[in-house]
Amino acid sequence: MKLDFDCVRDILIAAENTEFAEMLTAQSLSDELGYPLEVIMYTAKMLEQGGYITGRIEDVLQYPPQVNDCTIYSLTFSGHEYLNSIRDKNVWTKFKSIVEKAALPFTLEISQYTCSSLLSDLIAAHLKG
Repeated sequence: MKLDFDCVRDILIAAENTEFAEMLTAQSLSDELGYPLEVIMYTAKMLEQGGYITGRIEDVLQYPPQVNDCTIYSLTFSGHEYLNSIRDKNVWTKFKSIVEKAALPFTLEISQYTCSSLLSDLIAAHLKG
């Protein structure tokens, strides 16, 4: 399955917007965000493996392994840092446009670095007046 980076961003935003000790289920995220349940569960599993969220991911013991259920508890510090770099919708859209036009690979690290650079450019332009 391919990782949907818009879903990554949307899940991180949803997780950040929850109250402390509130949990997000795959079904509630699917209903709220409009992604298929399988996409939400796969994305949550990848975010948990990458250290961006904490949660409970239940795999079905079969081949190939599949996510049976997931619950997101919170963002990690790395999750907050990553979200801060990609949160702004204009920056996110500009980044995706750059990647698509140049036919570049899309990774979390590249998106964080590039979006942080775009944000720095916006701040510098704002300071210049």
